[in-house]
Amino acid sequence: MRADGDKEATVNDEADKPTVTDVSDASVTEGQEAVVTVTLSNTSTTTTRVFLDAYNGQATGGGVDYNETLFVDFGDGQGWRDLGDFTYGKWVDVPRHVNAFNVKIGTVDNGVFEPTEQFTLHAKAHGQAAVVGTITIMDNDLIEVTSITKYQNGVENVEGKDRDVGWELNLSQVSNTETVIKLNINDNQHSARVNEDYSGTFTVIDNQGNEQTVTLSYGSQWVGEIVIPPNTSKVTLLAETLNDDIYEGMETLTVNALVVGSQTDYITSVAVGINDASDKPKVESVSSPDVSEGDAAIFDVIMTNQSTTSTVVTLELQNGAATAGTDFNTGMTVSFDNGATWQAYGSGGISVPANTDSFKVRVNTIEDHHYEKGEKFSLIASSEYELGKEKGTATIVDDELIPRDVNGLWDVEDVSKLTLEMQNIVQKLSASNRSSLGYYLMDSSGNIIKSEIMMAKVADHSHLNFDVYLSGAAKMGLFLIPNGATYGFKEGSADITVTNNGSEIRQNGKFSRVVLSESHKNQGDYDNEKNNNDHESFWEDMFGGGDKGHDDVRLNVVARPKAFVNSRSLDLENDSRMLDTSEFIRSNRVAPRAFSDSQSNESNNSDSSGQEQKLPEMHTDLTIDTSKTSSHTASVSADVISDLNGGFIHTEEEFSLSDLIKTSPSNEIGARDESDELSEFNEKGIILDKNSLMILML
Repeated sequence: MRADGDKEATVNDEADKPTVTDVSDASVTEGQEAVVTVTLSNTSTTTTRVFLDAYNGQATGGGVDYNETLFVDFGDGQGWRDLGDFTYGKWVDVPRHVNAFNVKIGTVDNGVFEPTEQFTLHAKAHGQAAVVGTITIMDNDLIEVTSITKYQNGVENVEGKDRDVGWELNLSQVSNTETVIKLNINDNQHSARVNEDYSGTFTVIDNQGNEQTVTLSYGSQWVGEIVIPPNTSKVTLLAETLNDDIYEGMETLTVNALVVGSQTDYITSVAVGINDASDKPKVESVSSPDVSEGDAAIFDVIMTNQSTTSTVVTLELQNGAATAGTDFNTGMTVSFDNGATWQAYGSGGISVPANTDSFKVRVNTIEDHHYEKGEKFSLIASSEYELGKEKGTATIVDDELIPRDVNGLWDVEDVSKLTLEMQNIVQKLSASNRSSLGYYLMDSSGNIIKSEIMMAKVADHSHLNFDVYLSGAAKMGLFLIPNGATYGFKEGSADITVTNNGSEIRQNGKFSRVVLSESHKNQGDYDNEKNNNDHESFWEDMFGGGDKGHDDVRLNVVARPKAFVNSRSLDLENDSRMLDTSEFIRSNRVAPRAFSDSQSNESNNSDSSGQEQKLPEMHTDLTIDTSKTSSHTASVSADVISDLNGGFIHTEEEFSLSDLIKTSPSNEIGARDESDELSEFNEKGIILDKNSLMILML
């Protein structure tokens, strides 16, 4: 109380205590400073305390998207004051007479593409709820495809990702969200062609090894999208290549890409190559033709594949038993249009046109009018892309008659088939008129390996042409069974045994003595056949000589060659072709089942009389390379020939070489035949020598 007695009054001004009424919003580009105005309800004659704090939204403090150092400016001329860290909020003393001030918060340029982000600034005085302002950060990092660089060349004809064309697709920066990339292909930009050289399917591999695929096709207008995961600035992009089996050199491929929402123009990759070396054309095979002497041998040269450019192939003729200049000409002509036109072969090779996978080579043979067996010569061919060479062997089929030697034998080595042409066949009337005539075959040691009766009763024939399959024989002669028909001998296979006193013949339980062309195999070493002038065959039918008239059976006979042994080669790993229908599996001294026309579909190997029939043997050479495969599997088609009552029946059979091959320590091979429809091979039928399997075939 005052001394004069007056009382002192106290005024309570708590209602005018300043509070925060507004915090402004702000928008800044990443890396700039956000300035926010905090407005108070009124001024104060004393300091006002305000609590400031920042709260994360999509944007994160602590130096990630914005800093948490607090700057304020009270507008008193002293500028920005650094009030330090306000990670956990900070009380700010607002000077008296100030009803608004500015707060500055720095944002961070982090080099990562991010969508627009926000955080908030909260402000409040004592005793009030916080007032909030929003700060928006707009990213200045526009994400783009910057380059598409080479990762790897593609390779045709290999497995796995090594075959694929590859690039590295690079982005301008990473993003904290997924990035959508649009891909495009345009065959006008490169030499490779979609669906021929590459499929249009692309595989994307990120830095975590995750994969995704997209196929660009006509239906998608050659456009597709891939998604790049967050925090990724580079991915591997692979394009699936295709093997078209056509050599096209090193083809190129490009791809175009852009970031959806950031780019409008495509970025084109560098051109990456497709290595087509595996399709370089090589000579796959050269045929082995038979040619009549004096005619042209036509070799078929098969290439492994075509090329879009020409390929140089070198050809070479090689002597065998046939000699260049004597048996065949040294010049060659070549045809690329199946023989319609021909061009001369030059010493530097022949240029095989583009898109050509086969051609013919013609070599003229020379007619010399001398019997020379089946002489051979070879054509060797190789392309500019290979070191190895392929060979085909031509056999000159000599149409001259095979001569008989002084012993009455024909030299049939290398001949696989001949025809005995018999004319003017006469049986002496005073004879029994029931003699039988046949042929026999011998190996190189003189052992009889086969015999067959051609005429059960000679008197029933005036002429006869009879085909003989030689079965690898070296010599051939004739035999006569006096009164053979009387003893019940039939036309067909028989067995001859040479004894110390002549020879004997057996057939289906029938037995008789027999006389042969070779005198030393007859009783008393008598020459029962006189073969005058090489064509005449005059027989004495009495054992030991009789009246020695050699007029009991008379005929003119010549041996005309029809086919010669030809060696063929198959690659078991890669050659799936079936053998020609003219090629037959050899049945070496083995009798397959025989069927008559009416019995061909029945399981029966007897003739109408119930007797088992033996079939003619068949012969050729087939060399099969077994070094290139461990499985030895390939299919061979064989004609099984039966000779029943003078007729031939050809039935096609299939079996796998794996069923035939049974190796043994001696390298001999046997064969099995579970169906019993094909002849079984004895141990001499096919022989394995190191890496080659020899099967005798026709």
